[in-house]
Amino acid sequence: MATLYEIDNAVLTAINNIYDKTNPETGEIIDASVIEDLKALDELQIERDKKIENISLYIKNLESDAEAIKGEADKQIDRANQQRLILPI
Repeated sequence: MATLYEIDNAVLTAINNIYDKTNPETGEIIDASVIEDLKALDELQIERDKKIENISLYIKNLESDAEAIKGEADKQIDRANQQRLILPI
């Protein structure tokens, strides 16, 4: 699977290809293969969006795990403190 950097470069290349195949003054398509470039650009955007979403979900998972671990650690600290209260000094 491509990295975001590779996808972003491919998006830029596709946009440049599309621009090169249109008349800059009128926006008229001067090369029929621009349709293929537009489809490729759309696929790259979807791939990029999925990758960004997956990274975001991964980060959310890490944050959730960290909160759960902290919660368990707090419980263990409380338990240790309770045990200290029972010990004679």
